[in-house]
Amino acid sequence: MFYLGQWKAYKNLPILLEAFARVRRTHPSSQLVIAGDDPRHPEVRQRAAALPEGSVVLPGRLPESAVPELYRGAALVVLPSRAEGFGLPVIEAMACGVPVICSDLPVLREIADGIATFCDPNDPAAFADAIASTLDGPNNSGRRQLGIDRARAFTWERAARQTVEAYERAIGVPLIGPALEEYPGPRQDEDLQVER
Repeated sequence: MFYLGQWKAYKNLPILLEAFARVRRTHPSSQLVIAGDDPRHPEVRQRAAALPEGSVVLPGRLPESAVPELYRGAALVVLPSRAEGFGLPVIEAMACGVPVICSDLPVLREIADGIATFCDPNDPAAFADAIASTLDGPNNSGRRQLGIDRARAFTWERAARQTVEAYERAIGVPLIGPALEEYPGPRQDEDLQVER
């Protein structure tokens, strides 16, 4: 199991660790990797230390290059947040074809409805049941492919375009003019010169 994100209180890591402790009762060889770090939240390390040695791995902050392989190597990704602005880890996990178990929040439903398993963020038993079901269930390649396909719809280019369009609608003025031609004419060429 894999969690990637901040350790702030709204990320709800104590619920994740409580759910994981329940899962360990029926899946004693399972392991949870919690990437990230925040010394302001010692309760995460304390709760992890209360579980069997080696069952919770806290690698700290990871280089961006290591993240895709950790996603792909995970049996599932868990995001137990009480609130999310967007839920980028859900999209990253789906893009890697990894099952997602996350909080039942409107923003996460918008991203992953029909793909992720949703749980009440206040219910560690619900998370534990969903994790165990995913670990015990068949490899649902159809759902994994749906996640990959859905993740393709979320690009930075699309986000930038939609942001500009929203601003243009709000202020009633186009912000970006027509694209320059590949080979500008003489007047455009003059406009592009930088005076020294």
